[in-house]
Amino acid sequence: MNKKGDEKVMGLWWFFVIIIITLGIVGGVIIYYGADVDVRAIESRMLLDRSYDCVIENGFLKREFFSSFDFYEDCDMEINQFNEGSEFFVKIRIENMSGRLIEERKYGQMSYEEDCEIVEEVSADKLAVCMTRSFVVSAEKGEKNRVIITGASNQKGRKVGF
Repeated sequence: MNKKGDEKVMGLWWFFVIIIITLGIVGGVIIYYGADVDVRAIESRMLLDRSYDCVIENGFLKREFFSSFDFYEDCDMEINQFNEGSEFFVKIRIENMSGRLIEERKYGQMSYEEDCEIVEEVSADKLAVCMTRSFVVSAEKGEKNRVIITGASNQKGRKVGF
């Protein structure tokens, strides 16, 4: 019996299957690496958490916050990441329980403070992503204070390259 024609037909199908598998793998890689990476919310949360950790200790506001506090050194932040034109912003606001301002400090791109106010009311993809958290902490003499920390990032990220 002559089965040479049968092998030629199977060879075509085998070639077709290899092409389909290759196209699937190449397509998957292109879709994965072509995706935008938006890390603004993650970075905002990290700024908020790190700022909290360096300002509040065991539920108490650190004493040195009002005197010798150095945000960059005490919070282990890179000063060049918070220069004018940077992609980050942190605001630490301390007020008493009646809302009277005790201390407020701002670091980074100051225009992001306005962006945070705008984003609260309107959805905007190009503005910084902001996170704000409020904490009640004990102060000296048994007083309670409210610490409000805002972290903002506008470092959207880039397309993942090959």
